[in-house]
Parts: sequence; C-alpha cells; structure tokens
Amino acid sequence: EYNSRRKSYERVEIFGIDTSVSNAPIKGIMDFVKKYSKSLSLTFDTLFRAVQDSGIYRMEPSLNSSILKPIDPFLKDKLQIAEKLISADSQKLISLSSKEEFELFHFNLTMIKQLNARLQYPINSIKSQNARDSSMFLNVKNHVSKTNKVIVWAHNEHIKANNESNPQKTMGTFLK
Repeated sequence: EYNSRRKSYERVEIFGIDTSVSNAPIKGIMDFVKKYSKSLSLTFDTLFRAVQDSGIYRMEPSLNSSILKPIDPFLKDKLQIAEKLISADSQKLISLSSKEEFELFHFNLTMIKQLNARLQYPINSIKSQNARDSSMFLNVKNHVSKTNKVIVWAHNEHIKANNESNPQKTMGTFLK
C-alpha cells in the first residue's frame, strides 16, 4: 500500500541478493511459468524435474569438507536452454504479467546460475565465498541501476572491505 501512492523514486523495496542454498528461486520460476505460459510450464517442468523433486543440491562428504553438488549434473546446460526460451518469449511474458514480475522471474534464474557457479568449489573455500560475494555485489549493482536509493543489509562478513593482500574478496570489497 505504501508504494502504491509513491512516485518511483520514493518507493521502498526489499530485495534479496544472497546466493544462499535455497529452493526459493526454482519455486519462483515454476510458479511464474505455470501462471503465464502453459508451453513453458511443460518445458520447464521437464527441464527441472530433478531439481523440483529433490532440491537443487545435495551434500556430499569429501576429504576436506562437505561439498554441495547439483542434483542434476546437466543443470548449467538446462539453464542455458531456459534462458533462450525466455528470451524468445520475453515480450509476450511481460505483456501477460508485468515488467516487475518478469524481472523477478529472470532474477530467480540468475540466482540459480550464480549458486551453481559458486558450488563448483567446496562450500567453505575462499573460492566459493568469493563467488558468493561477487554475485551479491552484481545483484546489488544490477538493482542500483534500476533505482537511485539502496540500503544494503547484510552480515558484517559480507559488508566489510578487505585489503588488497587478503585473498577473500567480500561484497564490501567489490562495492568499495
């Protein structure tokens, strides 16, 4: 209700930027296509069946630490197929929904791609953390380009700016 009476530059949004392990993005994608495109719904249901049934990732023990692995080893390829299908139907999907709903739908796909890239490394490794924080930075940067005011609320470990000699590159380091 607050935003409905406001000009675009006065509106307040709460926007998630973290690529934490969650099934929320795949649920958002599937809910959108079921609502707005029967053909995409059937295709996406086939593409992402393993992900929907079992969750996106499973924990596998390794010698050094636990590693999350995609349930579907072809997830990256399937995400590329999904992006091509979305690009081909983007104007139709926007007209059926709204630009904001479509952007959220597309952002959910981006979140899954980011998480998939991050989890190519052991979950507690510096490479995994750097991938997570750089994705968070890109998500903030993308959102800032659509609005002129942003408050970033995150854990201190993500906000802090590390010095150049530290191999861990936090979101704060990227924002700096």
